[in-house]
Amino acid sequence: MWSVLTTPNPQLAWASVCSIYPIAYVVSIPLTLAFKRYNSYIGELWFVQFLERYIVRKYMFYWFSVIYAANLIQVENGRISLPIKDLWVIGAMKVYLCNLLWLTILLEWFFGSPIFERISVATGAHCTTPDIYREYQCEKAGGTWINAFDSSSHYTMLISNSLLIWRLILPYVGTVLSKTGLGTEMVVENDLESGPSQSSVGIDEGGSRLKAGSSFTKKAVLLISLLFITLWFISFCITSVFYHTIPEKLVGLICGMTVPLLLKSI
Repeated sequence: MWSVLTTPNPQLAWASVCSIYPIAYVVSIPLTLAFKRYNSYIGELWFVQFLERYIVRKYMFYWFSVIYAANLIQVENGRISLPIKDLWVIGAMKVYLCNLLWLTILLEWFFGSPIFERISVATGAHCTTPDIYREYQCEKAGGTWINAFDSSSHYTMLISNSLLIWRLILPYVGTVLSKTGLGTEMVVENDLESGPSQSSVGIDEGGSRLKAGSSFTKKAVLLISLLFITLWFISFCITSVFYHTIPEKLVGLICGMTVPLLLKSI
């Protein structure tokens, strides 16, 4: 027989997770005023450099995509599958695409320069090489990009990607942490992550999905998810205290919370 763990109020758990980042931002304000002057020393620490080079700057969205996909797959009898007809999976894929589109508009391209770069240029950012108005073009030309208002892309990506992984794993965390996790099925009341398919997915479907989640493979995926969320949160805290101005981080915070807070509309 499968024992049952019930999450009585998943919405409260989700609200608590979402509140972590705004609270950390507010708490970091006096710390920023006191310790931002030491950011050059912090940037030289090997662990900070490791996070920046391999976990955040160039590879974060790749890590996020792999972890996100791993949380959607099912492993049964040694076979790996992605149940693309499952309404829960369809909803999760829509959320992923919306997040990808949102980050692209903000950070990569929006009919030319991305939104963050447009904000920077509008507030006085420029290249030391004349007649260049894009940061990557400036770097290619050997110039230096001088930012006036550098909206925190770190904040945006760290918050948005972390919360979307939290959304997938939150109903299963009890299974991972329980001593009898390998023989436990978690039934989630008002399934937080069912998204737009919540009203259409019954207990039997959810139970089948969660039973697969109690396998060794699923537990490994969840633990890896928690590891990366922890590393991203450490990077978030470092950014909060030592990098960017308070208004720049506020813009990053608002943009990072946008997709997670609009999940019900997706």
